[in-house]
Amino acid sequence: MSYAEVGEFMGKLAQNSGMGATALRFLTLTAGRTGEVMGAKWAEIDLARKVWTVPAERMKAGREHRVPLSGPALTILDGLQEVATGELMFPGAKPGRPISNRTMTAALEAAGGAHFTVHGMRSAFRDWVHEETAFAATWQRRRSPISVVMKPSGLIGAVTHLRSAASSWRPGRATAPPHRQTR
Repeated sequence: MSYAEVGEFMGKLAQNSGMGATALRFLTLTAGRTGEVMGAKWAEIDLARKVWTVPAERMKAGREHRVPLSGPALTILDGLQEVATGELMFPGAKPGRPISNRTMTAALEAAGGAHFTVHGMRSAFRDWVHEETAFAATWQRRRSPISVVMKPSGLIGAVTHLRSAASSWRPGRATAPPHRQTR
């Protein structure tokens, strides 16, 4: 799915109040991986700092990632907190178990995205960064979309740039992001 189509698609997803659609919206807004979102726990969320810290053991690269949370992502979390019953942000049908990968895929299909993949939402963010922002070079250095690997060796500039890009990612927003590349 092209990033230009993501806004309309998010509107369709928002019409579905199911856990799969909610998780897919959160995944899209954070450019997270399916497994990261499925296993997300409330203890990983710092609402005061507006950050989701994914522990190293759940990351593909084996390193902790800090993901800035946009206003729309925080709105999703507010709604989830009202119905939370355990440590999982996206609980499945079985107590203590997260939703399945298939749950998000079913939500994708129900919203008209049957010919796309859940991972394609992350790809749409990557394309947006490369084509619509001045952060493409930062992306190449970091090899990670919104998630930021925090290392003591200091990549503060990259962190700042990716957070700025993340704050500009508003699928369907009519105006260009503030850091648009000149062509």
